[in-house]
Amino acid sequence: MKYCPHCSNQYKTNQTLYRHMIICQIKDLDAGELMPTPREMWVVLQKMYMENEKLKKKVKKLELVVNKDVRKLDMLDWLNQNDKGVDINIWLKTNIAVTMADLHIIFNSDYARGLSNILANNVGEENNPFRAFSHKIKQLYIYEKNTWKKCKKTDVVKIFDRLSLNILKMSKEYDNSLSRGEKFGADNMRSLKNCDKIMVVDTNKKERYYKFVESTIIDLTKTNLNDMAKFKFYL
Repeated sequence: MKYCPHCSNQYKTNQTLYRHMIICQIKDLDAGELMPTPREMWVVLQKMYMENEKLKKKVKKLELVVNKDVRKLDMLDWLNQNDKGVDINIWLKTNIAVTMADLHIIFNSDYARGLSNILANNVGEENNPFRAFSHKIKQLYIYEKNTWKKCKKTDVVKIFDRLSLNILKMSKEYDNSLSRGEKFGADNMRSLKNCDKIMVVDTNKKERYYKFVESTIIDLTKTNLNDMAKFKFYL
């Protein structure tokens, strides 16, 4: 057996002993001592790479074990037992703030980008009525009347209607800031185009926006199921 003179570890071959001694010496180096040679640093990098690959394999195995060993639980049951959100009706009345900047995003780009910005600014990580989880099935959960439920189309329509209403309210403030010429004169084309952008009456457009709003909220609120290692959920 070969012995390391620094720590007395035992090794069967000169090569393994040599690799170990390089690492062992580097651990004990003081700032004023000689730096390792390029060859020695290459050996260290190789060792670090190999150890990193081993760690990756171990993590994958542990994840498999956790996924097999976790407790199965219905997602709605778990939410109702362990989580409490803000009631959706209260949240819609008090937490959907539309700013003039949001309005200008719609004017300068489109309605979808405006919706995205409004939701991003209002759907925080906490104190909201939404929960979602990273999974191949995209499901949004909503808190209403002290209980969690799966989001239905009627819920999405209610959210969209509130967003649209607040956008229209802000547009009135914008309209009041315009001169009479900008609203009714020869140079009112811009005002008419902006008005057209915020008036969503087409049924097909509304359907697209319903899906867009739901998908955006899911993306803003979803939690990775791998971070909740004790449970395996039915979505």
